[in-house]
Amino acid sequence: MTISYQSGRRIQGETTDNGAYSQGFSGTWGKDPSGSQFEVSNGKINFLDNTSSTGDRTWLDLGASVSTTEWVLRFRFSFSTLTTGSHYYEFDTGLSDTTVNNMTNQNFIGVRVLPNDQRNLWRPRTCNGSTTPRQGATANIEQWFSTNTNYYVEIKRTSSSNWSISLSTTDAYNGDIQDNSYTDAGSSTGLRYFKFGDAVTNSGSGFTMQGVCDVFEFYNGVTTVTPYPPANAQSSSRFEETDTRKIYYKDDISWKELDGGKIPNYRSESMYEQFTGDTP
Repeated sequence: MTISYQSGRRIQGETTDNGAYSQGFSGTWGKDPSGSQFEVSNGKINFLDNTSSTGDRTWLDLGASVSTTEWVLRFRFSFSTLTTGSHYYEFDTGLSDTTVNNMTNQNFIGVRVLPNDQRNLWRPRTCNGSTTPRQGATANIEQWFSTNTNYYVEIKRTSSSNWSISLSTTDAYNGDIQDNSYTDAGSSTGLRYFKFGDAVTNSGSGFTMQGVCDVFEFYNGVTTVTPYPPANAQSSSRFEETDTRKIYYKDDISWKELDGGKIPNYRSESMYEQFTGDTP
């Protein structure tokens, strides 16, 4: 179904109308080892890296190798616990041509995140089949992370060799924290799996990284994401998502989902800040 505009400012559509090739956590997610501390449950990836980690990871098979020139990957993560000990913690995530652990050679485009006092690094990287996501880096960028903070990541391939990655504070994906472009993706082919995991059995003691990845979207064959529900709809419009039966209403600020059968409070652009103290 495509977006359909009805009378009375009613709009109908389905979740697939945003162009997403795959999104959410309802599909079949693999994991390894069987007791992996990176796994999908309750509609999100729950991850834990500590001394019990053994290359733990989870992944989603996208069904076939994705485009070698155009795709967009988006996800959101947050940390609930970051406890520094005698060893550092990390996770590697992105698209790979295999589900093996991140200490094994593979094709890969993604990032390694080291959110601890011993490293504090954001490491965008590609692998060409002769390197691993844990070794080397396209770039080594200092980046500090906090608990109870949402981080939004967008990885975009724009040609056979060009790709970009951003880190943002909102789902605008505007790169207000990090925004970088690279030209070393040419040999990263056969990418089929979205993978999220740690790299290796850890030594040391007293360290814990725990959190969730609770947004996942992948768009194949495109370099831009269509706003959904439609961003250009008039204020007071109603959007009906027919495949989920969700209802959204649009005020002067943005779309808001129907809450327990109650229409959300209308926010006027001119009065919103005055009444709430927040900037729209």
